[in-house]
Parts: sequence; structure tokens; C-alpha cells
Amino acid sequence: MTFGTVFFFGMGYGLMFEFEPKPGDSKTWLFIFGATCIVFGAYLLYIYVKQLPVVRIDYQGIRLKSILGKQEISWSEIGSVKYTGKDSFQFLLGYQMEALVLQLKDKRVIKIFYEHYANGFLIQQYIKSYHENQRPPELAFEKPVSPKELSGEIFTDYKGMPWLSFRGICLWGFILCVIIMVIESGTYSKGILPVAMMCIFWYGVNSYFCFYVKLSENYLVVKNYFVPFIIRRYRFSDIQEIAIETYPKWPNCLRVVTNSYRYKTFPCGLVRDKEWKLIIKEIRHRGIAIKNEILL
Repeated sequence: MTFGTVFFFGMGYGLMFEFEPKPGDSKTWLFIFGATCIVFGAYLLYIYVKQLPVVRIDYQGIRLKSILGKQEISWSEIGSVKYTGKDSFQFLLGYQMEALVLQLKDKRVIKIFYEHYANGFLIQQYIKSYHENQRPPELAFEKPVSPKELSGEIFTDYKGMPWLSFRGICLWGFILCVIIMVIESGTYSKGILPVAMMCIFWYGVNSYFCFYVKLSENYLVVKNYFVPFIIRRYRFSDIQEIAIETYPKWPNCLRVVTNSYRYKTFPCGLVRDKEWKLIIKEIRHRGIAIKNEILL
């Protein structure tokens, strides 16, 4: 939101007040284009704020408040609630984001895009407890899994072919080409720092998409192949739902939602389709709800 509005406001200001046309040309069109950019930037700010109000929850109901107005919903007005799943968030272009959806008895639909809230998992817990039990929740927080807990567990790895995969070839192929070009040009003594920074950046970007999955009878572990110290451990008893999903230009991702509605998404660019099928089968075997959004 900040980048989009500042970009269009800045472009509009520049066209209207900083950019000078050729001698004899009118500035009318520059003012029109500049004003259009500023209006569009203001519109982006408007639709963003409109979809992300302040959420207040108490015994009476839910209050949604923003600079554009407020809305009050009593618990008796709510028919059903969908706590997880994607819905369309409008900004520049509509894109799918996780949302809590309230279906009211008068047919209105209220969407809360909890991914944008630092305490989104608490919003879900409070609404679920008030809606279903008419009382504040007993807040759920999962106890971290220590490495000692995993001793004696037998894991099956689903990691694809890290060195021969598309991500692996892109990662190491690019870095190798850059190093060869620098050595052959004979400029490595002067340009070692920018080359190193470029390689580190490329390594980090591609590594982000290189998570893989380990399953045992009682635990799920997600690790990054190229950054080994990045690791997340889950007890299956703490997991409410797992989704296999993707985004435009992204590899397939594993989203883990715990019983406290905390979630984490792991892009798994190394895992092959046949391994995804095995992962889905094993997760279902352990009684965990799974959303297969990539339809493998």
C-alpha cells in the first residue's frame, strides 16, 4: 500500500510541477495525467483502508471501524463463519488472500483478511469462541517442538532433486556463470564486493523457494535445503489444517495452520508432483484436514 500510493503520488506531483514540456507545448496534458495519477493513488489508499478496518470483539459482537466509517455486528446476526480459505482482496488487481468470512443472516457477507493483522490468529480464536460458545476463548498457544522430541522418530524426506531441479540449476548456474565471467575478465580484484553481494542476493531469493518436507508418524518438519538452519517443527496433534497451494509464478507451497490459527507458508520448489501426492496421502492418513488447491 505504501509503495503503491507513494509511487502514484510522486509520479503525479512530478508530472504536474517538476516536468517541463518542450518550449511552446502546453502543460495541460501533464496536469491531466498528473492529476489522474494522484487520484489513482488516493483510490488505492481508499480501497486498502476500506478492506482492513480496526477489529474490536466483545460480548456484544464485532465492531469494524476505519476512517471511512464503522459497522457493528451482533453475535445473533451471524449465521455461519468460514475461518480459513482464500478470497479476493482488491488492490491494483484482485488477488487471493486468506480471509475469515462471516455469512450474516440477512445475506450480507463480511470478510476479514487476517493475514494483514499482526494478531490475526487471535481474531479467529475470539470470533470462534464467542460465536460457538458465547464466551471469551481460552487462548491456545502451541508449545515449541524441541529437537530432543524428535529423537527416535523415523522420517521420510520429500525433497525432490535439489541439484538437478529448476531452482537448483538457476541458483548454482547463475552464480557459476558470474564467477567465470569475472575471472575471465580479470576484474575480480576490483569488483569482488558487488559480485559477492549480487551472488548472495541471488542465493537468498532462490533459497526462499527451496523448502522440503519431512514426515514421521507424529511430526511434520519443514526445512530449507540451501539454508539448513531454517527449520520449523510441528506436532501433528497441534495442526488444524494443511493446504497445498500456489501463487502466480510461484512453486507449490505448503501452508500449515495450527490449532491456535497461527499459520506459515513454505514455498517448496524442490518437491515433485509425485512426492506431493505421497505427502497428501500421508497427511490424510494421520487425520489432518488438507486442502488440495493445486488439484494433484
